[in-house]
Amino acid sequence: MRIFAALVFSIIWSGSAAAQWYYQGEESAFGAGGTHIALAANGRYGFGIRCQNGDLNFVFITPEEISTDQATVLSSSQLKLLLRVDDMPANTLAGVADSSDGKLRVTAVASADEVGQIRDAKKRLAVAASIGTEVFHEIKFTSRGSTKVIEKVLSGCGVR
Repeated sequence: MRIFAALVFSIIWSGSAAAQWYYQGEESAFGAGGTHIALAANGRYGFGIRCQNGDLNFVFITPEEISTDQATVLSSSQLKLLLRVDDMPANTLAGVADSSDGKLRVTAVASADEVGQIRDAKKRLAVAASIGTEVFHEIKFTSRGSTKVIEKVLSGCGVR
C-alpha cells in the first residue's frame, strides 16, 4: 500500500502527470500474486486500478484532508465511486473511504469488464464520489496511454 501512495504523490507533484498513465508492479516473494497498479493523475487528484493478490480495485485519491475517524463516518454514509468512460453510462460502485497520508482515498471493488472499459477508452475517464444525490471531487483523466498500462495490470493479475 505504501508503494501505491508514494507513486501517487510523486506523480501528482511532478506537474506533468495529467497526460500520462503509469504502471508499477511488484511480484510477491511468496507466490501470492503481488501488486500491479495503473495510475493516472490530474492536478492533485489520482486514480488507479490496483490488482493485489488477484483482487481488482479502483482507487481514487483526492486532495481533501481527512482523518481516519472522518473516513470511517464517510464510509458508513453509503459512499459511492462514480466512473464514466467517454460518453458511456456512468458506473456507480460502493465505495470505502480511508485516509492515505491524511488525504481522502475512496476504494471500490472493480470487475474485469469495468477495467476493460477504461482500458478501451477513446477520450477520457470521469471520476467522482457521491453520497445520496451530492456529487463531489468530480475530475476527468485522459485516456492517453491507458491501454498498454492497464494491460500490464490485467496480465500481472492473471485476468484477460
